[in-house]
Amino acid sequence: MQQPSQKTASLLSTSLVSLSPANLILAAPGSDKTAVQYLQGLAALAKDAAEDHACGSVLAGQGSEADDFGDIAFWLGTGKYDQDNANRVMDALGLDASQIRPVPLTHAGLPTAAFNPQIEGGEFIEELKRLGEKYCIRASIPGEATVVFVLVGQYGNVGWGGLIGAGIWSDCLSD
Repeated sequence: MQQPSQKTASLLSTSLVSLSPANLILAAPGSDKTAVQYLQGLAALAKDAAEDHACGSVLAGQGSEADDFGDIAFWLGTGKYDQDNANRVMDALGLDASQIRPVPLTHAGLPTAAFNPQIEGGEFIEELKRLGEKYCIRASIPGEATVVFVLVGQYGNVGWGGLIGAGIWSDCLSD
């Protein structure tokens, strides 16, 4: 059986290196070490927060019909990956950019789909605040009930990265 983080990574078709379950991050060789370490820690905290609140992905939240997927981190580095260039993020991750929709964020920086007042505090949220210019997009996998959430932010002046999570919504088949 695939681990939830591996199942999330299997949704992506990307040139970033493959996911190591112990590292919880997709990043190219030679990526900024500080950023990669930060994102690895953030992914581990997301995993803990999801487990503490009985969901597979903290980004997808408890609304997902299954807990098959987990949250993983990704590092894109420098480039134009701000909200106006969300298509570039999707392309870099190998996701269909034609299917993206913006997802509002709560005051704590989580997608509204994941809103849970109990998650809105704690170490995960404190670490999440270190990402600037955060935004979230979602994409439905064509022909499936799977929805991928991509939370993107800028890490200092070093570059862009974030978290990817997924969930199951059978009503997304009609999107």
